[in-house]
Amino acid sequence: MTVAELIETLKEYPQDLPVRVQHEHEDALDIEYASGVNLWVNDTECHATGNSGYEVCGEVILKISE
Repeated sequence: MTVAELIETLKEYPQDLPVRVQHEHEDALDIEYASGVNLWVNDTECHATGNSGYEVCGEVILKISE
């Protein structure tokens, strides 16, 4: 994902939501990375406030991988 693609995608989401990063790994395990590992944003996801599981506060997720 390029900077331009990320900006255009984020413009579509509500601008007052917090942002978190979610690592997408093949085996779905959380992995701690050593300093210097390159992680790349490859997708986004938006959960709007009021949706199931996000009744109080929505969020924008940046999905990353090596």
